[in-house]
Amino acid sequence: MEKARDLLRRLAKKVFEHSEYYIFVNLSLDELPPERPLPAGLRIIRIDQGNADELERIEGLPANKRRDFRKMLSQGQVGYFALDGQRAAGHVWAVIPRENEVVNRGYVRVYPGEAYAHYAHTYPPYRRQGIALALSLYLLHDVLRMPGIRVLKASVLTTNTPSLAMMEALHAHRVGRISFWRVLGIPYRRVLLEPGQDQGARW
Repeated sequence: MEKARDLLRRLAKKVFEHSEYYIFVNLSLDELPPERPLPAGLRIIRIDQGNADELERIEGLPANKRRDFRKMLSQGQVGYFALDGQRAAGHVWAVIPRENEVVNRGYVRVYPGEAYAHYAHTYPPYRRQGIALALSLYLLHDVLRMPGIRVLKASVLTTNTPSLAMMEALHAHRVGRISFWRVLGIPYRRVLLEPGQDQGARW
């Protein structure tokens, strides 16, 4: 019976899917809290196309994630990893468009002069140690120092309570909400900006 219910749930999701996301921005280094240290024995490394070989030295990455990360590096994305020795404890990624490039992240568009933080994850043995917050602050300070980058965007499911709490700790501004539907494989979205936000903002 449980298998039948699971099958029905998966079929229903293929026909109709709905998610709600809050959208956040960080505007300047002046608004950020200071960087935070990792637990003793851990360190952060930054990986981009210039040192992509570092990815192969990281231990404990599932094969499917390693494939995803290689692809993301080839697209010009930047990864930030917390390492315990050479073992992955957590990671977060940044999308940084090239000049005159607009990157579609499903329900958010990232324009030149902006960046988008995503794919944050802490591996089970390392959770509840402040790793996600330390990584995110490291990313924010690094990205907002890059020439020409003035805004960092992020989006979080409205039901993801831990990530929402982290956004508050990062002093991120909640600027709106995105309703995202997928009906028979065709995506739809609606952006609702908070009062006082620029109604012409591009998301």
